[in-house]
Amino acid sequence: MFTRQQILLLVFIIIFLCDVSLSQDTACGIVWQPALKLSPDTLDAYTPTIATQCDTIHVTWESQYPSLQVPYRRSLDRGQTFGEILEMAPFIDSNSLAGGSKIVVSGKTVYLFYYQRERDNPQPYPPIWMRRSYDRGETWDSARIFFPHIIRMEQVVCLGDTVAMLFQYLDTLALWYRVLVSTDGGEHWRAGEDSLRGFSPQIALSRNWLHGVYHRGFEPYSLEVFYKRSSDLGMSWSDSTVLSTLDGYGGGEPAIVADLGRNVYTAWKETKYGCFGGFGFSCSVVLRKSIDDGTSWSPEQVISDEPYGSQIQLASNNQIFAAVWTKEFINDEYHAVVRLSQDRGNTWCPVFDLTPDTIGGGLPHVAFSTTALQCVWVAYENSHFIVNHRRGELLPVAVDEQFDQMPSKFMLEQNYPNPFNGITRVRYGLPRREYVSLKIYNLLGEDIATLVDGQTEAGWHEAVWEPAGVSSGVYLLRLIMGKYTTTEKVLYVR
Repeated sequence: MFTRQQILLLVFIIIFLCDVSLSQDTACGIVWQPALKLSPDTLDAYTPTIATQCDTIHVTWESQYPSLQVPYRRSLDRGQTFGEILEMAPFIDSNSLAGGSKIVVSGKTVYLFYYQRERDNPQPYPPIWMRRSYDRGETWDSARIFFPHIIRMEQVVCLGDTVAMLFQYLDTLALWYRVLVSTDGGEHWRAGEDSLRGFSPQIALSRNWLHGVYHRGFEPYSLEVFYKRSSDLGMSWSDSTVLSTLDGYGGGEPAIVADLGRNVYTAWKETKYGCFGGFGFSCSVVLRKSIDDGTSWSPEQVISDEPYGSQIQLASNNQIFAAVWTKEFINDEYHAVVRLSQDRGNTWCPVFDLTPDTIGGGLPHVAFSTTALQCVWVAYENSHFIVNHRRGELLPVAVDEQFDQMPSKFMLEQNYPNPFNGITRVRYGLPRREYVSLKIYNLLGEDIATLVDGQTEAGWHEAVWEPAGVSSGVYLLRLIMGKYTTTEKVLYVR
């Protein structure tokens, strides 16, 4: 028989769980919190971008002139709350114009880029300005002109001290794209000598490569998606590889992301699986994946539930992969949707609508923080375009479900989370009892920490690394199990 106290406790637990299920959306190992409005509801806002540093979230966007031009907001608690809006473009004069902001982070350093010029300046292309924060957005250095004349700043990515900007330039009446690169945290820059000769390009940085995708016309008449990679940060590029199928249909608007291992993901809208209104704005979203730094690619897989996708963005935290896009509905509504894979693109969660309670939403952007997926998009509400934010808390249980069975071979999973700034967990599997050595090394080969050293029973096991007295950077996780040896890269951010 239950005691009175046990019955009351059971009732309390049931009420609590029911309350949680009513206030939150839970799907496929992720708990979605309510959306937050980040921009004022009296001004139009456009093209938000988001960047994360563990549990610190940075968001910037374009806004309606003249009230706000380069707005910025920061969260220190995984996106639960955000600080006040800051105007990041310095005052030049009452007629100056600024916008087109992009934000990226590495370690404690935040990089913000934007256009700014005087309103009456006849110069056709405004200069790009840069600001940096070395304390996660608490204080910022003075704005300075970073590059004087660029037609278009397409994208900025960073990894460690390397920052790469994809920009558009004019070459013999054709618009092509090159890469500006800094390897010292933005102090000095150089421009690539070779270009991505196509349209809607995107780039991604991994440890050994700079990856690029774009689309352009291909004989006889279709648009196709192309991939290139560079081992020297865009100074030169490999020969192009056609990722979309050469079947007379077309692919366009590709996105790309790489993780700290050798996984590279690219997605685009593809016409042969269906479009809204034929070869149009919204089509099926197709994904291909490489596990060897772009040397070979998996077959195409359609990840959209309906052929109504565009404006695709991707993110990966080395274990979980996320794709967001704008979904067009038949009644002329647009919603921002997201789809996750908990196993690096092998199986998929259902498509989740981030914007069910708004008239419409689009231009989504996505990033992973330590334990959550962070999404921003623009929603049309009360006759204005408003930047919204929504976070999905990642449930540890969902990650564990794939390890129910005995491993059939020696395996080392990528540590989670990665990057991290507190502790990180390392899961490894043995098909039989064996001696196990699991150690952390720096890039000089010096032994930093020993996590496991001894005989270990068959099955799945987990080790925890909590760094002490080491600096931010890349470390090597080396596992030896009998004759089996493997290594993974770990990124620690203080």
